[in-house]
Amino acid sequence: MQTDHNKTIFFSAYPPVVDGNPSIGMLHESLIERGFDNRQIEFKFKNLWKNRTDNIVLLFHWPSYFWDSSSQIRSWLKFFKFVLKVVFAKSLGYKLLWSAHNTLPHIVVYKTIERCSRKFIIKNFHLIINHSLNASQERYDLFGMRGKREVNAIHGHYEQIYTPGGTFSRESLGIPEKSKVIFLHANMRDYKGDAEFIDLFTKEAPSNIYMILMGKGCTNTIKKDNIKCVEGYRSNSEMADLISISDFFALPYKRITTSGAFFLAVTFKKPVIATDLPFFRQHAFPGTCLFYNSEKGSFANVIREIDAGWTPNRAGLDNMKSTYTWSNAAAEIKKAVDDIIRNS
Repeated sequence: MQTDHNKTIFFSAYPPVVDGNPSIGMLHESLIERGFDNRQIEFKFKNLWKNRTDNIVLLFHWPSYFWDSSSQIRSWLKFFKFVLKVVFAKSLGYKLLWSAHNTLPHIVVYKTIERCSRKFIIKNFHLIINHSLNASQERYDLFGMRGKREVNAIHGHYEQIYTPGGTFSRESLGIPEKSKVIFLHANMRDYKGDAEFIDLFTKEAPSNIYMILMGKGCTNTIKKDNIKCVEGYRSNSEMADLISISDFFALPYKRITTSGAFFLAVTFKKPVIATDLPFFRQHAFPGTCLFYNSEKGSFANVIREIDAGWTPNRAGLDNMKSTYTWSNAAAEIKKAVDDIIRNS
C-alpha cells in the first residue's frame, strides 16, 4: 500500500477513547479539524489486510493496552503478537505513529516488557509524537535512542470540558475572600508527591494561606483549619469550582513526562506551584510558576513569597493558554504526517 497524500488521510487510534481522560477525544477532534478523518479498524491481521488501500495511519496512545495482563508469560506472548502485527502493517505500507504521553506507564507491572516495547516502538514507528518538550530527551536518557522522525505537538488545555457549576464557593468551604488559596488534587500515588506536599504545607503555611485538598489525603491527623478537605471523586464541574476559587494550582510531582494537570491549570489561567523538574521548567512561561525542591527546604521560600503578595505574570498565563491548544498540536502532527507520506 502506498498512502496517497492527495486523498483524505484517515487515522485509527488505539485505544480510541479513554474513560476519564478527555485529552484523547480533544486531540482526535482537532486532527479532524486539521484535515484528517477517523476510521477505526481493529488492529488485527485480517483488518489490516482488508483496509490496506484505504489511506489509514495507525495512531497508538498507550501501547501497553495491547499486552497488559496479570500473567507475565501472557504479557510476553501478547507483546510478541503485537510485534508481528506491527511488522505486517509496515509491510502493507501503513504509517505507524506513537502519541507518546509518557515515557513509561505510571504503574509499571513488568519493567522488562515495557522497556523492550518502547525500544521496539522507537526503532520501528514512522513518527513519535512528543506531547512535551522534555519527552524526547527523557526517552534518550532512559533508552539511548531517538525516533527516526519526531515532532513536538504539545498537550493542549481543557477548554469547555471543565465548567464551574456553582457547587463550591469560598463561603461554603469557610475560606475568607482575601486569603490566598492553593488547590491540590491528591491521589496519593508516590510519583505525584502528594503526601510530601501536604506535610510541607502543614509545617510551613501560616493560617492565612489555605489549601483545598481534593481527592485523597485527608486523615484524622490533619487538624489545621486552613486545610479544607473535599474527599472522594468529584465531577468536572465540581473540580472546576474548586480550581476557580483558588489562587494557585499545586503540582508536587517527583517525576513526570507530560502533566495533564499542568494544562488543567493553564485552562483556568492559574499560576502553578511545582517541583523543579524539566517538564515544568520547559513549559511554564516566565512569572507563571513558583518552583521548589522539597529536599533543599525551598518550599518555605514559596510560602514566604505568596505571603508577601507575589503576583503572577498575567500576560504569561494568557499566552500559555493561547499557545497550548489541541488545535496547535494537531497542526504539527498533520505537517509531520504529510511530510512522511510525501517522502515515502
